[in-house]
Amino acid sequence: MAQEISDELVEVLACPRCRGRVNLSLNGAGLVCRACRLLYEIREGIPVMLVEEARNMDDHTAKISKYDSVQKARDARREIFQE
Repeated sequence: MAQEISDELVEVLACPRCRGRVNLSLNGAGLVCRACRLLYEIREGIPVMLVEEARNMDDHTAKISKYDSVQKARDARREIFQE
């Protein structure tokens, strides 16, 4: 089940293992760190950013972020509209 999470929150969160960027999964059920190949679940609208509770993407079928393909467009929109 997809959980609502704001784009602003996704942007400020980082993977607790590598401190790298996380992206919302396609199904909206979690945040994905591509570098560590971990999926951090979103429960009741709250991202669970604990390495111990993250799912290894090699063991599960997590879908990579929809934001990867539109990140440049979103950044451009922010620049234009100064959001």
